[in-house]
Amino acid sequence: MEFAFPSGLLLISMGFMFHKLGPISDDELRDSELAPVSRTPYDEEAIPPRKGARVPAPHPAEFRQRAIELGRERAKPVAEIAKDLGISESCLRNWIYQADIDDGHREGLSTDERKELVALRRENRVLRMEKEILGKAAAFFANEGNYKTK
Repeated sequence: MEFAFPSGLLLISMGFMFHKLGPISDDELRDSELAPVSRTPYDEEAIPPRKGARVPAPHPAEFRQRAIELGRERAKPVAEIAKDLGISESCLRNWIYQADIDDGHREGLSTDERKELVALRRENRVLRMEKEILGKAAAFFANEGNYKTK
């Protein structure tokens, strides 16, 4: 079994033992049976929903923007606007709240900052896993010569 990490590290394992450890070139990765790993930002629309999960389809950006404008006009109560648009009141309130943050009217993390934070946390998690695996592999190879043969 082969494990390819986004940093270009390849581990080949059979059972619990690692047989090869080291960086690989793009040519070796292209020639291997592994799919290339990319570090592109998370794209919600590119990932299909989990089996059995009931997640409503995201509303178009134009719809959200118009809903936020209607909510800010305060011609009608937010609950009535949300009902007319076919969305929940809390959904519309969240959109308005996030738009206020994005426009600089409120304190908080903007949408771009949230996306960056998610990406950085994901990358940090991957790097920690890589470090843990490398530590275990290094310990294995350090002890490899200590076995006594009869």
